[in-house]
Amino acid sequence: MDKQTIDALLQKKLAELNLFLVELNVSADNVITVYADGMENISVEQCTAIARYLRSELGEAADNFEITASSPGLDKPFRHMNQYLKNIGKSVEIITAEGNKIEGKINTANEKEVVINPFKKRNPKNKAQKPEVSDQLVSVEMNNIKQTKKLIII
Repeated sequence: MDKQTIDALLQKKLAELNLFLVELNVSADNVITVYADGMENISVEQCTAIARYLRSELGEAADNFEITASSPGLDKPFRHMNQYLKNIGKSVEIITAEGNKIEGKINTANEKEVVINPFKKRNPKNKAQKPEVSDQLVSVEMNNIKQTKKLIII
């Protein structure tokens, strides 16, 4: 079973559930892993529905595969434009193609760029202090982003 066929099957179900595909992996040892998300958080029921749908659409071929569906999780980098849009106002860490790290809150995002309000420099002696967001805006072109991950700040 090839990735394109599975992707095509998923698009209909994801649209029906108001979700989008973040990542699809089909391994050599017959494991299909679907990472999906929505503008609202994806539920366990939706993940189960995706896996069951794929199993039914693949028919007997599904017997040869392990199929899992889940949210991308906090440790996974952003792969879809909707992840940027969903996280406007939230804290992220962007690593540029040059290896520079920018931490801040997403202000706006589109297909060309992400604009964030970076965090102000923290006092190194007080690491427990929550970072403050600056009024400054930093624009990072999408084609210059190596990786973006959501930051959890307690």
